[in-house]
Amino acid sequence: MGSVYPTTTGTALLSPRRSPVPPAAPNTPSEKRGEATISSPPSLPRRSSSLHKQLITKLRPLPLQYHWAVWHSKPDPQHQYILTPLVDDVSDIGRFYRIFNNMPWLQIRQNDSIHIFRAGVKPLWEDAENQQGGRWLIRVRPDNNRAIRVWEEICLLCCGGELQAAIAQGKHKPPSALVLATG
Repeated sequence: MGSVYPTTTGTALLSPRRSPVPPAAPNTPSEKRGEATISSPPSLPRRSSSLHKQLITKLRPLPLQYHWAVWHSKPDPQHQYILTPLVDDVSDIGRFYRIFNNMPWLQIRQNDSIHIFRAGVKPLWEDAENQQGGRWLIRVRPDNNRAIRVWEEICLLCCGGELQAAIAQGKHKPPSALVLATG
C-alpha cells in the first residue's frame, strides 16, 4: 500500500491529501441542512485581578545571577565609617524590589552611603574582592527624584548582570558592588 502523502514536488503539494479517517456523519438538524454552527467562546476568568493574583502566587520570582547584600555606612565624629548590614541576601528580582521600594531614600543624611555588594564581600578596600577595584562617580542633580531613578537603573543593571555589557566592550571582571553616597 502506498503513502497518502505526496512524494513529488510541484502541483502535487497543492492537492489535498486523503484523510485516513472518513468524515463524521452530521448529528444536528442544522448540520444535516448544511448550515454552519457557531460554538460559544471559551470562558474567561471573571476578574483580571484574580488572574493576576493567581499568576503572582504561582510564579517564582526571577533569580539574579549573584546574591547581593545591602549595607549602610555613616561617618562617626572621628570621620571613621560605621558599617551596618541591612539585608544579607538579595537573590531574586522580587526581593530586590521589596527592599528598593521600601528604602527611605529621601531620609538618607548628608555623607551617608548605601552599598550593594555581592554576598560575602564587605564594603571595605581591604576585602580581597575590592583590592583590584575602582570606582565610578556619577553626579545627578537631586531634582524630581531623578537621582533615585538613576540609582535604581544602575542597581538593576548591576544586579541583573547587565551593567558590564552596558558600559564597556571587552572582557572585564563583572562589578561586585554599587554605592550611593550623599554629600
